Amino acid sequence: MDDYKDALKGRGDMYRLLGRLYLKEVDGDLLKLLKGTEFPEGSDNPKLADGSAKLREALAGISGDEASMDELAADYAKAFLGAGQVTGEPVAFPIESVYTSGARLVAQDSYEDVYRIFRSEGLAKQDRDLFEDHLALEFAYMARLCGRALEALEKGDEPAAEALVDEQAAFLKKHILNWAPAFCEDVRKCPIGPFYKAVSLVTQGWLELEQAAM
Repeated sequence: MDDYKDALKGRGDMYRLLGRLYLKEVDGDLLKLLKGTEFPEGSDNPKLADGSAKLREALAGISGDEASMDELAADYAKAFLGAGQVTGEPVAFPIESVYTSGARLVAQDSYEDVYRIFRSEGLAKQDRDLFEDHLALEFAYMARLCGRALEALEKGDEPAAEALVDEQAAFLKKHILNWAPAFCEDVRKCPIGPFYKAVSLVTQGWLELEQAAM
């Protein structure tokens, strides 16, 4: 049981970290956290292993001075917001509707579905500019479910914990695995530095592990 609790905590932490990376640009506190994080080495998942190695390498090259932080912010804006995009350059909007609607539009069916789920859970956005089906918010929801499952186990309520894990599996399948891998591949096509490309590899590898576990 302790191993199960540790797994839920670790999964929640990973979803929170990845969600923060896609929520907004890296700041000094997040950079410090990342530099102190031990990303998995020797993972059986090739993408996670490769992404972790490349992320460590990218972090080693980021000094944290104003110029390096501005460069990271510019990469975030170009890849995820399309800022400064030259016509024809790839962009990777971290929004489910963009990848699941034929016309690549926001606020489509997936947005409405996630909106209903979040409202039923009593969740409110901290950033009104984000659509509910933004990857950062979907990852935050997965982290929340991990936390609730862990709380249920702490209270000895195993059926409730199992139900919450089932919710995670359903949400992962319907609202993350159906588009996030393609999004991650698009990130690596963007004309940006190595940091977010490495993050996308870690994300894709992590989701493959989650899919297998679920």
